[in-house]
Amino acid sequence: MTCHCDAASITAPTNVQLRRTSSTALVVSWDPPPSVTPDGVAGYRVYYSSFADYDLERWLSVETGPYTVTEISGLQPHTVYAVRVRAKAPDGQLGALSEVVVSNKLEHGKRNTTTTTTATVVVRYLVFL
Repeated sequence: MTCHCDAASITAPTNVQLRRTSSTALVVSWDPPPSVTPDGVAGYRVYYSSFADYDLERWLSVETGPYTVTEISGLQPHTVYAVRVRAKAPDGQLGALSEVVVSNKLEHGKRNTTTTTTATVVVRYLVFL
């Protein structure tokens, strides 16, 4: 099969969701890219890191084939992870990266945790006169 595609034409997967299933495992799911080459998507690469480094070479990754869900296991217990996903064309070229999604750590055996994608910081100043 010959791919007549440009990796730049493969947009990023959307709606990346994370769910901690244990203190050392994380399920990642996503929607396929909204615009895909005529040859389609052959698979996905899921990147993960315990720190959101700009250098993607420092992130670990797993290949998923054409599936839009995977479980990452063997993670450090009670650690926050950043995750990104990108589609792979049939010729192996990688498309655009999804936005970074951050997991929260699983603490005290709680299984129902939520995905954190943004954070708000409130700063209060006390003024003494």
